[in-house]
Amino acid sequence: NVRVSSDDLVITNGTQQALDVIARALLAPGDVVAVEDPGYELPRRLFQSLGLRVQHVPVDDEGIVVDAIPDDARAVYVTPSHQYPLGVTMSLARRHALLDRASAQGTAIIEDDYDSEFRYGGLPVDPLHTLDREGRVILVGSFSKSLLPTLRIGYLAAPESLRHALRSAKYVTDWHTAEQAQLVLARFITDGLFAGHLRRMRRLYAERHRAVADHVRQHLA
Repeated sequence: NVRVSSDDLVITNGTQQALDVIARALLAPGDVVAVEDPGYELPRRLFQSLGLRVQHVPVDDEGIVVDAIPDDARAVYVTPSHQYPLGVTMSLARRHALLDRASAQGTAIIEDDYDSEFRYGGLPVDPLHTLDREGRVILVGSFSKSLLPTLRIGYLAAPESLRHALRSAKYVTDWHTAEQAQLVLARFITDGLFAGHLRRMRRLYAERHRAVADHVRQHLA
């Protein structure tokens, strides 16, 4: 649901490389990165491997607790559309609070938009990236959940001021992501096949979601 141009994008080998590129381009050893607690373990390990100081910030039923983010955090890593692992969707008020805090403190927000294609209740939620007016949010996504993990194609959408640094960091890592796979995926999208695939998967996964939920209510209530 995000309107971006090809100039906005850096193609990566999955989300993990996107996070690596961002950290290398924007952060230095000793910098503080705030992450959700509980949260996704692999990004934490990545940040720590680069010498960053990872600070855990609690999550409630509206998302990350903005007031608990350390004042010295240079970046905040969040999963607002579908918090991992609690499944919470960050409220609109909390999203604005996070953006206001980032503006006041000069903080970058790394938004992992994983799994946002599949929702089984409520209205679709636009990424935090769509509310950003100051270029604070770097949107990260991949096709691992919507297609298959072995495809290893991800992307990041960044403000214009950061694109050169991010592309340079990507280039020194591995030059480029496999071109043939990119071309096939691009054709799959432009021909409308990806949209049809998502519609089929939403129906299938919704049925499975209901089956699991019914089973849990019946046997684990």
